[in-house]
Amino acid sequence: SNYYITIGQNTTNGILGISFYTGNNKILFDYWVAGVETYHIESISDITQFNKIAICYNGTSIKGYINGVSVWNTTVTAFAANAISKLNFSYSGSNAFYGNVNQVLYFPTALSDTELEKLTTL
Repeated sequence: SNYYITIGQNTTNGILGISFYTGNNKILFDYWVAGVETYHIESISDITQFNKIAICYNGTSIKGYINGVSVWNTTVTAFAANAISKLNFSYSGSNAFYGNVNQVLYFPTALSDTELEKLTTL
């Protein structure tokens, strides 16, 4: 099973998210623009243990960090205006997130690589 935390409205306008695969200790960084999905899967040692994860969008790229390490950096098509303005603990109403979340932070501007590394270091 996979469980999502997303920012966005729908797959047409844009969704940016993180998904947790409980059975195989994997984290999926995911985005949809104009109905097209792109993702990156990263293995971690134990999904049930405390992990610090960040996803960053700056208008032209998406970065993923896990426990202080950059694991994904990709160029993206821009999201529609205000597309990624709603936080969801699901994916378009399904794949609801079940688990413990200690903290969710939102920054109105993209963080630097150094800031993302410091923010996610255990």
